[in-house]
Amino acid sequence: MISAPEAGLASRLRDTTGRWMMRKRLVMTENGYLGMSPVDAQKGDICVLYGSSVPLLLRRCEAMFKFVRECYVDGFMTGEVLTRGYQPQDFVLI
Repeated sequence: MISAPEAGLASRLRDTTGRWMMRKRLVMTENGYLGMSPVDAQKGDICVLYGSSVPLLLRRCEAMFKFVRECYVDGFMTGEVLTRGYQPQDFVLI
């Protein structure tokens, strides 16, 4: 028998990953951070911009980047990623 919290988690996972629901999927960064992203996310898309409270999906388009949408990564929200040793990069958004 599934306990109430587990039933809730399973239900939320179906809500966010279901074919006709929010169309999200579980992702893991190269350093092992878990998150939820839109199904159209690709490797290398996740980015945190200074001043943004959520990670974004930025897709490289030649020498520039295109905004795709936001996502969630545990440990990357509200500036926590700045304390994790990542090196800043400059971006040109189109």
